Amino acid sequence: MPASARAVSRRGFIGGALALAGVWPLATGAAAADAATALAGPGGLARSGYRSLTSTEAPLVEAIVNALCPADALTPDGVTSGLAAFVDAYVAGTVESAAPGHQALFRAGLAAADQTSRQQFGRSLDALPAADVRAFLRDIRAGRVDAEFPLALWASDIVDPMLTQACFSGRVYEACEGRMFWKLFG
Repeated sequence: MPASARAVSRRGFIGGALALAGVWPLATGAAAADAATALAGPGGLARSGYRSLTSTEAPLVEAIVNALCPADALTPDGVTSGLAAFVDAYVAGTVESAAPGHQALFRAGLAAADQTSRQQFGRSLDALPAADVRAFLRDIRAGRVDAEFPLALWASDIVDPMLTQACFSGRVYEACEGRMFWKLFG
């Protein structure tokens, strides 16, 4: 991670990113409609049974969790394992450890990652092969992806902790037909 990214405190990141999240959709032209849909809430909800993820966000989240947790001989993919359901609960604000404002930051970062994917690859993040999604997320974490939104900090401070919690959150997995990752690593 570049020194400038490491120098930003978590409190500074959250404050700055919240401010940026409020003006970012206005400043990015074509992505404004996607970000507005992502932040719209109930009017843009996905029809796939998610409570909070919009029809724009749901396929992006599913692409990310399936790329990071692909199906193998021991586990199903990330969606089937309940990771997308956890993200939906997180965005809905029903996850106890979700700090105030993190939901808006997650949504703004997701929209920024998708816009950056469109600029870099000419396709939405959910249209990329899983290997490309993993590589793109690695580049984001390493600070090698240029974007107006602080994607490296978004990945390290919002996405990674959320997905770690998703993998080991008991109540969510009890509600999602078994605690998949506790069974494997318990």
